[in-house]
Amino acid sequence: MSKKRKKPKSGFRRASDGSSFNKKIPSLGGYLDLAELGRSMEEIAYDIVSTERNSVITRWYGFQHEVNLYIWEDSRHNVIKQHLNIFGQVVEWNIIDGVKTGCVCDEGSDFEDRSFSTSDEIKLEKVLFDQKPIAAAIQQAQGLLLAMEVFEDPYKMGLINNFLKSPRADQMNPREFLRIYGHNLSHQDSNAKYFNKFIQLFSRLFKK
Repeated sequence: MSKKRKKPKSGFRRASDGSSFNKKIPSLGGYLDLAELGRSMEEIAYDIVSTERNSVITRWYGFQHEVNLYIWEDSRHNVIKQHLNIFGQVVEWNIIDGVKTGCVCDEGSDFEDRSFSTSDEIKLEKVLFDQKPIAAAIQQAQGLLLAMEVFEDPYKMGLINNFLKSPRADQMNPREFLRIYGHNLSHQDSNAKYFNKFIQLFSRLFKK
């Protein structure tokens, strides 16, 4: 669960002038400097996607055009999905599938199409996911997130925890899951029906 944040108005909004896209890629001794790269990340834009009885806020953080972090929050500002792309190396987590790693692919029938667009500006690429999450990729993502200065520490640690511990809805106690995420569904349903409805709702969002 994340710290509450101000909810943007409906529709796409650009949060910065994109000046980070023109900065030099930070390196240290010929290697990518994750700490400096993280400090250089800034919020680029945000958007709102309407779902059944809910709204999902999408936030986009980036550096140049090759490092991008996308975060999806529900109407109570719980993070339900996050996708980090560092020069084509992807680490993704969502509340349904848990954590996955992979690489961005330009084309090919064997590649899983994970394109998900919330506007004409915020889009994900096609990704070839690994059979099992790669620890080194997750560690790299952790290093970048730790250095990001645009987040307060509790929110930042929540993002890191999602990558490291990979919480999933099907591993949570249904009552606890509904306490956190079930605020926009009908209270007339039984707990089991209530839980299943939300799983279906998130699945439709993430499986497009």
